[in-house]
Amino acid sequence: MNIKKIISLVLACFMLVAILAGCKKDSDEENTETDAPTEVFIGAEAICEYTIIRADNADEETVAAASKLFFELKKRFGDKVIFVTDYVKDGEEVPTDTKEILVGLTNRPESKGVRYLDYEIGYQNDRVTVNGGSAKAVAEAVDYFIANCISDDGVTVPASYAVTKTYPLENLRVDGELLKNFSVKEIEGDVDATLRAYLGEQIGIYSKSPTGNEIILKTDSKYGATELDIYLENGNLIIANSSDVGDCSLAAEYFMEQIKNMQNEQTTLAGNVSLTIDGFRTATDADIAELRAKTDARIAEIRGAANMTIPAGATVYYVSNSGNDSNNGTSPSSAWKTLDKVSSANISSGSYVCFERGGIFRGKITAKAGVTYTAYGTGDKPKLYGSPENGADPTKWKKSDKKNVWYYVGAENWKDVGTLVFNEGEACAIKAIREYKDNGDVYNWTTGLPFNNGYKDLNKDLHFYHDPSTKRLYLYSEENPGNRFNSIEFNVGYNLITVKEGVNGVTVDNLCLKYTGIHGIGANTVNDLTVQNCEFGWIGGTVQGFLGNNKYETRLGNAVEIYGGCEDYTVQNNYIYQIYDAGITHQYSGVGTTVYNHTNVLYLNNVIENCVYSIEYFVSGCEPSNPSVMTNFRIEGNHMWYASRGFCEQRPPADRSWGAHIKGRCSRTGNRATGYVIKDNIFVDGRDRLLQITSNLYNVDGSDSMPTFEGNIFVEQYGRKLGQVWQSETPDQQIDAKFDFESIAYLSERTFERSKDNEIWFAKDPL
Repeated sequence: MNIKKIISLVLACFMLVAILAGCKKDSDEENTETDAPTEVFIGAEAICEYTIIRADNADEETVAAASKLFFELKKRFGDKVIFVTDYVKDGEEVPTDTKEILVGLTNRPESKGVRYLDYEIGYQNDRVTVNGGSAKAVAEAVDYFIANCISDDGVTVPASYAVTKTYPLENLRVDGELLKNFSVKEIEGDVDATLRAYLGEQIGIYSKSPTGNEIILKTDSKYGATELDIYLENGNLIIANSSDVGDCSLAAEYFMEQIKNMQNEQTTLAGNVSLTIDGFRTATDADIAELRAKTDARIAEIRGAANMTIPAGATVYYVSNSGNDSNNGTSPSSAWKTLDKVSSANISSGSYVCFERGGIFRGKITAKAGVTYTAYGTGDKPKLYGSPENGADPTKWKKSDKKNVWYYVGAENWKDVGTLVFNEGEACAIKAIREYKDNGDVYNWTTGLPFNNGYKDLNKDLHFYHDPSTKRLYLYSEENPGNRFNSIEFNVGYNLITVKEGVNGVTVDNLCLKYTGIHGIGANTVNDLTVQNCEFGWIGGTVQGFLGNNKYETRLGNAVEIYGGCEDYTVQNNYIYQIYDAGITHQYSGVGTTVYNHTNVLYLNNVIENCVYSIEYFVSGCEPSNPSVMTNFRIEGNHMWYASRGFCEQRPPADRSWGAHIKGRCSRTGNRATGYVIKDNIFVDGRDRLLQITSNLYNVDGSDSMPTFEGNIFVEQYGRKLGQVWQSETPDQQIDAKFDFESIAYLSERTFERSKDNEIWFAKDPL
């Protein structure tokens, strides 16, 4: 991994002092010490009394070297030669009356630690040592021993023979201690071997430290994914990084990088180092807070968007809480009053319908072609509520025959209610829906109990049931809900604004749309639909029905939806939150051979949070020969937080497990796209995953249907799910990629190298 720079230094630092005095020979040059004056001869008969010993955890090269020596002795002296692993474990008593040939580092006291490329041959206490500081050195020692110490008469062993080599940085010190006197403690995996090899060749560290000092690699959950710590403790050098990343390779690589980059006689390393590594970083709480502050500032800008400038001479209609539907609506003083009037009035294309800021308008609108719906006056955006009334009226809540279960007078005339929202979002009600088991039993999936007669099953606070037969709405509460809350709004089952097929040229600007059971804006096949500067909140939850193989009642509700084809569809600068299903979507399922194109679809500079999908799209069910395609599809400059969290957590687990900030559903053939760009967005916390972008249709020209990723920031905890980005004729690549150091490479691979300048932020704590 290419470590670019240290971006923060915390805690105390320690000094590595490199005394690079004089010129060193290359590390592969040998310097043979003076041969020992004393030799020990072991005759042919006597040598068969010796047992060849190697450590039971020896590496393959050492095992091979010991085997080579065994077969050489066996060839010379017969089958009496014995070869075993080291049968005495560390800490056990070592026998004193055995005759042994020790190959490599064993637990016998005669096996001393040797520097990495050095080797030694010796004799002491009836034990022959053939030892080296590494597997390579052990192999060289065995080769020397075979060539120089074995004859047909027996074995001649020098009492002490050593071959030493030179090392470029052998005088490197750590707080005054020579680093060459350290050894690398063995750990599970191969990171220690990599570090040992590098330090061995550069510094000449020991296979076993003569001073007892060790370089210890460790992981600890207290560090962020790109954080590491280097410090001295009890004479040992500790190199640590986060346990989230799986091993110590990040810290080991950083340590080696610092040694490689030494330019002078000294360099400084510091504890608790935070790194920037090829687009990866650990995001501290302060980083997340700063990012959130930017999002909050964006929300404030959206909420504070100025009234649009209406062209001179345009026809303008005004709607005010102080108006009257019998008025002509052409001036603020003769304004209309209700949404029913707006829907029923004959409004020509090119006209503007302006709602007074600060007002609340309840009901729904059927949009007219070419009409702009916007705001006038000062203050908060005009509020369009699908909720028929504020239910915080204790006289309208009546006790049922079930303790703590109340019903609301008036809901009998409403379509299915998706949820109740209390005190403008402090809480929302949990809907009791039916789940059918394989054996035919019906359960309430929210409680896991058998579903009997609906409202009598309610047993938890703010759980509710809207009876489909009697239409009566029941709510569990220990006290009268009308006394308990200041406001209670009902997500009744309809669109707040409906744009019917062929109603083109509609603009919705600067409105606050909330509390409806289906969609905030629901459109069919239309062109030139623009939604901008609006606020959408607490939308959806109405039962759609039993779909496909689902065994439970499926619910729906998007902030802005086109179901069908479209051209010039723009959703920009909106704040969207607490949506049961998708924040923004264009979709059509089951097109067969009918062509549904989506051209010039722009989702720009929105803030979207607490939706199961921030953005959802699909054109599925196409025949492979069907040319339906999304062209010039851009998702750019959006802030997306907390996918699959909030109100949408009421969804049954099987219906929530595919939540994502961008979801391109492709359960069947579809999702052909060209000119698809995902740029300069912020993705924070996907719960299930951040992305689910799929297509199994290539374009007519043979190109893939995947997007370009550029300049995005992805924020999630290390090891959770980045999600899916795949292009395949079959759904055989639907494997969730982890959110880890492979994420950027994954995006590049799956988008055919159209990925650049993206950042991966690893959050230290749950978001």
